[in-house]
Amino acid sequence: MRTVAGRLGHADPSVILRVYSHVIEERDWAAAAVMGQVLEAEVLRSIRWPEPEELDAISDAMDSAIDHVRRGDGHGALRAVRRVSFAIFELSPLHLLVAETKRFWDRAAVYRALDLASLEDPDARDLSGYYETLLGLLESQDRDGLVALNSEHRMSKAASLRGA
Repeated sequence: MRTVAGRLGHADPSVILRVYSHVIEERDWAAAAVMGQVLEAEVLRSIRWPEPEELDAISDAMDSAIDHVRRGDGHGALRAVRRVSFAIFELSPLHLLVAETKRFWDRAAVYRALDLASLEDPDARDLSGYYETLLGLLESQDRDGLVALNSEHRMSKAASLRGA
């Protein structure tokens, strides 16, 4: 986003969002949010519970994502967030659904790229509370809590990207 903004002569990447986000129609936002929520919920409902070493690896990936966000490294943060999510999704035996979720994430990359500007917002820079809750749900094997937390997080991100 910063590169695109610079090439267009904007010092602030959020200008790109303000000027060009109207191109993505409201129904596209809604469809992307619903599709992502459905795919991820089904995958999360089917995961096996992680072994202690897998929980440690997920926790390390979470720490990496938080570090990237706090440093304002949006691209690194998005890669690390993806690692966290797919470390969890890949615990599912539904390999075709996990592959479709990956494909969806790849196709929806533009929406996540728009989220880079939110790193300027101090409230958006703190993933630690979300990840602490997520890790606790994995440790306590609370499947319904995982699905609900993911849904709430996805809807909140979609709303913030739409400017709600």
